[in-house]
Amino acid sequence: MTRAATLKTAIVMAFRTLFGPWMALGLLGIDIGVLLMRGAGWLGESMSLVRTMAVVFNVAGALLAGVAATDAARISRAGNIDLVLAVRKTQRRYLWAWLWTFLPAALAHVIVFLVAALAGGDWSPRSGWGRLLLALAVQLADIGWFIALGSVIGRLLPAVAAALVAAVTGLVAVYFFQGLYLNLGDSRFSPLGDSGSVLSQIGLVYNPVELVLQLACLGVSSAVFLWSPVRSYGARSVIRPVGLLTLSAVIAALLLVPSAVPSDPFRPNPTPPDVCVGGEPKICYYHEHERYSTPYIEAVQRASATARDKGYEALVPETVVETSMTFFPSGPDQAGLSGFEPAAPNEDAIVSQLLSPEHCPQMYADVQPSEVFWLDLGLLEATWVELLGHEYQWFDNLGEEAAGLVPLSPDEVAAKMAKLRACDFE
Repeated sequence: MTRAATLKTAIVMAFRTLFGPWMALGLLGIDIGVLLMRGAGWLGESMSLVRTMAVVFNVAGALLAGVAATDAARISRAGNIDLVLAVRKTQRRYLWAWLWTFLPAALAHVIVFLVAALAGGDWSPRSGWGRLLLALAVQLADIGWFIALGSVIGRLLPAVAAALVAAVTGLVAVYFFQGLYLNLGDSRFSPLGDSGSVLSQIGLVYNPVELVLQLACLGVSSAVFLWSPVRSYGARSVIRPVGLLTLSAVIAALLLVPSAVPSDPFRPNPTPPDVCVGGEPKICYYHEHERYSTPYIEAVQRASATARDKGYEALVPETVVETSMTFFPSGPDQAGLSGFEPAAPNEDAIVSQLLSPEHCPQMYADVQPSEVFWLDLGLLEATWVELLGHEYQWFDNLGEEAAGLVPLSPDEVAAKMAKLRACDFE
């Protein structure tokens, strides 16, 4: 029999006798579903694409572990001759089962990434392809880790119990290591890699040192899970003493490493927006968001033209800059507008952002600005919103008499805007 025929037979037998290879279809569906969240805001931004795909493992990890545990339990059960034909009858049988689950799932994940990257068109990512591919490698290692976790649990329990225990263990691992249960986000090291994000990532780049550490954690622990020797006593299986000691040491290390290793998953990259249009005001944004820019530009121009036409030129900034994770307006002549996205912009929210003095250090101080500042800012927002023909919704936050003060006169607006732009919050 030729090698090609042998490989074909092995593939057919794996798909006939194992559940694991079919998880590729499940992962494919989860990948696509996650990428379509929030209008596919990762388009044009490769780092956002990679971080969005990391969200997948909040769900897929438990499924991979549960399916792998089912296969390992069935392989361990005496009399499964059909499974033995596809998986060698030695300690390596679990490695082969791992491979038959890992390879199709990893291939599906990579294919989705490649198709999405082609659709996004970001050929020169700010984070660099090396760091992005390293982050993708961590995600592939995640796939292998959850399968290995399910494998070691499946060797110790009956199929149904193994699937449930492995799935729950996978969920607990995600919530513990990635800090989701305390909403800690990226504040501590996670051996399972990135918890993911569907927001724009401009202003950040991956820290390759942390990615390499995550790969090391995932690789070593996966190997220990796969090679932990199990001895059967009738219907009962136990891990051999040496394997149990090694496995316990690895689990203890995984539990301790989030506290022992300083977390620094991303490095700041506060580059300013690189595309500018218009003149009154000039509007600057990041080229990655070109496809979403038109509605935001039109909303800013419409609000600015309305203010000028009605004598409120003081409301209009000289320049509007799109902000990023680490870049903000640097002076009184600039107003900030948070990242452009597929969703249609809300004009009232844009007005609020254009008025906020993001260049002032008081906005980032531990002590909040005074009530006078918030009242002035609210009255300015209410005036501009009503100039646009909208109803201001937040008078309750400004006090009982605030509604009677709106609209402010052009002179009052000019005076208050001068104070805000000078960072005079008293």
